[in-house]
Amino acid sequence: MSNAETLELSLGDLVKLQGEARRIRLPSVRGRARRDPGQRPSPFHGRGLSFTEHRVYQPGDDVRHIDWRVTARHNEPHTKCFEEERERPLLLVMDLTPSLIFSSGSAVKSHRALEAAAILMWLGLSQGDRVGAIMASPSGIESFRPARRRQRGLQILHGLVHHHNGLLNHRGSDSSRLDETLTEAVRILKQGGRVVLIGDFLHTGGNTATLVRALSSHNSVMALRVCDPLDLTPPPPGRYGLMSDQGPLWVNAANPQFRSQLSRRLEDHDLMLNQMFVRAGSHYFRHRTDSSLRPLLANMAAG
Repeated sequence: MSNAETLELSLGDLVKLQGEARRIRLPSVRGRARRDPGQRPSPFHGRGLSFTEHRVYQPGDDVRHIDWRVTARHNEPHTKCFEEERERPLLLVMDLTPSLIFSSGSAVKSHRALEAAAILMWLGLSQGDRVGAIMASPSGIESFRPARRRQRGLQILHGLVHHHNGLLNHRGSDSSRLDETLTEAVRILKQGGRVVLIGDFLHTGGNTATLVRALSSHNSVMALRVCDPLDLTPPPPGRYGLMSDQGPLWVNAANPQFRSQLSRRLEDHDLMLNQMFVRAGSHYFRHRTDSSLRPLLANMAAG
């Protein structure tokens, strides 16, 4: 990386990703019979049914929907009526840490993280869904409640650019504020929402698992880990210089013991993340920056 200016992102960089969002075509949507006006299929798996009213049970009704309390009160079988949810709020939770400003030769992790967020946001807005975001970086935490307006989308993108470019000159610790963003997400989304967590998750907090579980108990949660190839496998044998607050550190990556320990540590961390998210009832996705982003996002949207 030559300098901070070459890594900066602009609002225009993320606005133009509307076109990329339009290129995501989901097999489950193609060829589907047209529904009633206003009921367009969501690109995100998990849109369910919402309760509308009770009515007297009729032959052919699903017996699983009988409300026994109402039945006892009226001395006559009553069933619950449902309709398909028209929209569910989408909340992007961005863990923007200094470790995202890294590339071993492919795309910069932070660029891919923001691209993923922007494409998913445009995809949600194009379907008429409410979209919001919570983003945390060393400069602070910013939240945008879900809204169904292009203006809200532009506010989110502006916030992402601001926090991202602030990372480029950060010289402090590399710690994460993931738990703070998750706490805010639990407060904002009570139930029925879709949450996408995006970061490299090299650092998690003491309450991350508990907070993800609380969020997943009433919402559909997906975690997208953005990885450089070196986050997953040791570098080729050689001597490497790493920058730190104390100056350059030289590492001999040709040492077999070093390579074995590093490989095991990287594998253990990824396994820990996978188990944490899956046990919490959420979905874990991983994107390598040396691969295409579009197929993964289409897979996430399709559920």
